[in-house]
Amino acid sequence: MKKIIVILSCVPFIFLMSGCFNYRDINKQVYVTAFLVDIDETDNIVLYNESFKPYKSTSQGVETGVRLVSKGIGKTLFEAERDLNLSSSYKNNYTQNKAIIFSERAARKGLDKFIDFIDRDQELLIRPHVFVYLGDINDFFNLNIKEEEYIGMYLYNLIENVGASSRSVEINFNTLMEKMASKSKTTAITAITINQEAMEPKIQINGAAIIDNYKMVDYIDKRRSQRYSFLINEVKTGTMEVTNPYHDDQYVTLEILNANTKTRLYYRNNNILMEKHIKVKTSLAETQRSVYLNPKSAKIMEKSAENNLIFFCSDIFQKFITEKVDAFSIQDEFYRKYPHLPCKNIWYKTQLKIYADVVVEGSSDKTNWYK
Repeated sequence: MKKIIVILSCVPFIFLMSGCFNYRDINKQVYVTAFLVDIDETDNIVLYNESFKPYKSTSQGVETGVRLVSKGIGKTLFEAERDLNLSSSYKNNYTQNKAIIFSERAARKGLDKFIDFIDRDQELLIRPHVFVYLGDINDFFNLNIKEEEYIGMYLYNLIENVGASSRSVEINFNTLMEKMASKSKTTAITAITINQEAMEPKIQINGAAIIDNYKMVDYIDKRRSQRYSFLINEVKTGTMEVTNPYHDDQYVTLEILNANTKTRLYYRNNNILMEKHIKVKTSLAETQRSVYLNPKSAKIMEKSAENNLIFFCSDIFQKFITEKVDAFSIQDEFYRKYPHLPCKNIWYKTQLKIYADVVVEGSSDKTNWYK
């Protein structure tokens, strides 16, 4: 009898909690797939929304939709969002948003002016990836990408595909908030540009914007972003180029199969020694000229790759030390190991020592390119 009562009491809940939306509800909303935050000449915040407007076609009940781009202006991001609604007959729904984009001008002004609304609003998610766009805003939204109609979906898929390259940096909004709450308050955000030299103009990942205390303070290109990624242990796959051991004017491409960077920190005599132990497992992917792969030639290529890692990683590290930007979270590393010692600005006194270990294995089906 008790089982029957329990079952009967559950039946109303099944009907009450099944399905929040019907076609009529869906047709009254537009779903934001990406939004871009900019600042105009008078320091007003400009919000651009790219949205998907669904509707049910009368022919055979097919669900389809159209792409909409809208614009709002205000003194705050919340006011800009409300201003955007004044010219829209539909409610903006942010639950399907795929990309949060800041213009370079907005990033250099300071992200702290915008992130509170993004973090506080109930519809906005913390999972979407964050980007800094370097270029003209009008060109961005007028771009016709044949691969994907919606820029938000295109950027989402682009980030998912960058595993093939170590020359990219990726970060979502949740990680950005964590970094800004850390001791160093620094991070790198994916930089995107429009590649006008391609057969068709397309959005591409093009290095990273360095954020220090909410403000963009520097930009690093694709090659430097790879070195940066090695130092922060964010390289999993990608490529490295070394000189052909048999032809000094030609190159060999090594595919990165796996990479790992461990950090060790030592505090002595009011100075910090930071050791980076970088281990990279590679496969010989391509050669411009013939190469006979044996233990001797493999050792030469490994040594060349190790020297390149040490030189270029040291170069970008010194660049940020000179610019007084804690781009490698030294204060956080120091605080974790020495929590009772003052860590503010201690990273100025940091010396870097890199230990690189590169292994060349050969390719999947060939061990030699020789003729």
